[in-house]
Amino acid sequence: MANVIKAYFGGEMKEVRPLGRRRKASADCIGLVTLGGYLDGSMADQDKTKVEAHLVECSTCRRVVVELYLLLRLRPAPPAPLELVKAAKALVHDGTLREDFVTQ
Repeated sequence: MANVIKAYFGGEMKEVRPLGRRRKASADCIGLVTLGGYLDGSMADQDKTKVEAHLVECSTCRRVVVELYLLLRLRPAPPAPLELVKAAKALVHDGTLREDFVTQ
């Protein structure tokens, strides 16, 4: 059993294998956009509960969620906007934080 990942879905520990051996999604399966919303936490609690209930039952969607999670986690972070870099540098003087910007 190579590359088996164990993850909690709906409070239950499930084994998830990579998508190498794909099965067809059923008509009840959840779309990629919805699964992406589940992963980034942008969906309502009621919808999240429905997705988790489906993930407990559907090994295909569990695999997709794990693959999406791994892709998102391994994706390099975008560079910081230049304005943010300039503002951060303005807070630092000679390697020390300026005292007038420190809050208690």
